[in-house]
Amino acid sequence: MFVNQVCLAGSRNGNLEYWQKEVVSVDINKDFTFTAAQELRFGRHHGNPYFHNIDLGVVYKGFADWMDVGFNFKKEYVQDSNRKFRHENRPHLNLTLKTKIWDLDYSNRSRLEWRDFENKEDFWHYRNLSTVKFPVKFTKYNLQPCSRRVLYKPPGG
Repeated sequence: MFVNQVCLAGSRNGNLEYWQKEVVSVDINKDFTFTAAQELRFGRHHGNPYFHNIDLGVVYKGFADWMDVGFNFKKEYVQDSNRKFRHENRPHLNLTLKTKIWDLDYSNRSRLEWRDFENKEDFWHYRNLSTVKFPVKFTKYNLQPCSRRVLYKPPGG
């Protein structure tokens, strides 16, 4: 499966930003899936790129139909205030619980990540993401609307 997400967003300083993310997932077998994602953001400092990451991982689906467990490694580059790109290593463990409510597919992902920074103190970080997929598909590519909400993101994360 290949997904391409594009977003135009206004920033705090009034600049228009362009965000792009590509996601690929390939089933290795009935229990394991390989995932790869790349994200780019442009817009600060007259449209120049300021953010880039690559996220590679493996998801295990063999525990139960209602649960996936994944381990990923994300390499992130963010431009600091001096316009120098700083890197961060971010291994993370994901636990996703899934169910169906009426005709809606609901999932709740808990993520525990270690944020290893180049130029500041490292720390553990927890995130939670809920997603609802609607039972409607569009076009021959089966595009499906969804709603996503980050429930918890600690300060500085």
